[in-house]
Amino acid sequence: VMVAPHIEDTLKNNPYIDNLMKLNPEFTDRYWERHSFKKKISLHINNLLLFLNIIFIKKPDMAISLRGDYGNVFVNYFTGARTRIMHENNPYGRFLITHKAEWEGNAHEIERNLKLLNELGIKPKSNETELFPEKKEIDYVNRFFKKNSIGEKDLIIGMHVGGSGKLKWWPIERFITISDYLVKKYNAKLILIGKGNDEEKQADKLLDKFKKNVYKSFDSSVLQKAVLIQRCNLLICNDSGPMHIGAAMKTPTIAMFGPGAYKYYKPLDKIHTVLYKNLPCSPCAPFILNDKNDCPENICM
Repeated sequence: VMVAPHIEDTLKNNPYIDNLMKLNPEFTDRYWERHSFKKKISLHINNLLLFLNIIFIKKPDMAISLRGDYGNVFVNYFTGARTRIMHENNPYGRFLITHKAEWEGNAHEIERNLKLLNELGIKPKSNETELFPEKKEIDYVNRFFKKNSIGEKDLIIGMHVGGSGKLKWWPIERFITISDYLVKKYNAKLILIGKGNDEEKQADKLLDKFKKNVYKSFDSSVLQKAVLIQRCNLLICNDSGPMHIGAAMKTPTIAMFGPGAYKYYKPLDKIHTVLYKNLPCSPCAPFILNDKNDCPENICM
């Protein structure tokens, strides 16, 4: 599996994958413009070496593209695979592939991608996602619980107050209000999870309001977060990576959607709840197209 570095951890320990190959081209790197010139040259060289390894050593028989953009179409074509499968929504890419899967524009992302397997005569029996933490991740969480005196009988609530774009963030004041209710009424133990300085600053605003019962885990890996979330009775979050972790670990989740396309990315299991205003402007251009934000009130959140 070729994978961008920022999502590599989600596929670690997966028993269905024999080899993970990190590819970091410009069209998949959301932080490309922040890299130094030297870093960009290094990434280009690494990508070239990876391609040479794929073409002359791995020599794949089949290439399946989950993304229909031009970059992925050309990546698949130049692997040399005789069978190349992707969705039929790319008008130019269709000349570079051998099998075109039906594009269902209103389908959930998971269900749409599973349609690609139909070209191989495979009928998927499940649309569930999975993560595969190991003992070291479980040990990390056991130490975290012991350090913070969190017991198995406690009501444990996971919270993620951030997301990949600030337009997707539910106001921190509302997270504080619901946290206050959960702590006072149920003596709940709240675990704040996330990644990055901006999210941690947001989480600290909540943490500073409580003298007890609220804890923070920002140094954890994806799989450590997976075990943390699995041990929670409930996850409350924005439209974000931890939401997908909650779905994979079968933890009941309340997810707030605003500018994002909820019908494509919402958790599918009935144990989850999605809150969405269904405004006519959502999904919005400032979020989807990275345009200037002309909605300073962020009314969808």
